[in-house]
Formats: sequence, structure tokens, C-alpha cells
Amino acid sequence: MADEKAFYYPHDIGWTIERDEPEGFCQDVLVEYAVEEYGSDPSGMSGPPENYDPGSSWVFCINPVALISDDETLTLTEAEMEKIHDHLAQGGHDSGDGDFYDY
Repeated sequence: MADEKAFYYPHDIGWTIERDEPEGFCQDVLVEYAVEEYGSDPSGMSGPPENYDPGSSWVFCINPVALISDDETLTLTEAEMEKIHDHLAQGGHDSGDGDFYDY
């Protein structure tokens, strides 16, 4: 038996999936995700160039199985997961306590 690691996705976001196959497919889903790495702001903007740190962006782990309803799911494509990741990285992410991180 393969060693499967259970992963906890504490956050979720509503998302609309649109696909060409089947033609005209459009479905609202709930996508669960977790924060893998927190981003950091640039630092060392003054002083010698070797002290400059460009910072980093946030990294999210997205559950590839989106929820349509309690008993129906949809597997996301890599392209769909990348779009969701980009959206989270550019628009903020709900911390779970009602606050949104803005980066």
C-alpha cells in the first residue's frame, strides 16, 4: 500500500470552472487550499546592493478535487489550478478569521 499523506486544506474559495469540453460547460465549485509558504516583502532597499532581498511570493497548495455539492466533485486541471493560484497570490487570501492578507 502506498504511503499517502493526508493533507488539511483550512481555506476555501468559490470559483467558476468553464471548459470547452463538454461544450459550454460552466460550473460553480468550492476550491480548498492551504498556505505552503508565506511571502515576504523586499528588504535592504538602502545600503549596499548585497544587502538587497527581493522578497518572495506566497505559495499555495490547492486541492485538485473541487466540491460541487456534498456528494459531487470535479477534478481540476493543472491550468485551472494555476489560475486559482495566481488569483490567490494577486488578490489576497482569507486568513480564516475574517482578515484578508494583501500582498
